[in-house]
Amino acid sequence: MLFNYDTVTFTWELALKVTECLKVLIKCFYDVEIWTGREAKYLDECELSSKETITLWTEELLEEPIYQYGN
Repeated sequence: MLFNYDTVTFTWELALKVTECLKVLIKCFYDVEIWTGREAKYLDECELSSKETITLWTEELLEEPIYQYGN
């Protein structure tokens, strides 16, 4: 008995998005509402970056015939 398979490529990829946040430290020198006021926040604004795909590993299994014998 004989069987054959085509070349097979295995790829391990990682899709990554990074969160970018900002905080205004000093808006006005005489106003501390940004830190102690009712609307005070640790971070003012956050957004996700665009998706970046990274290939971590690629392996290619080459085409070859496989023979099996039996009785």
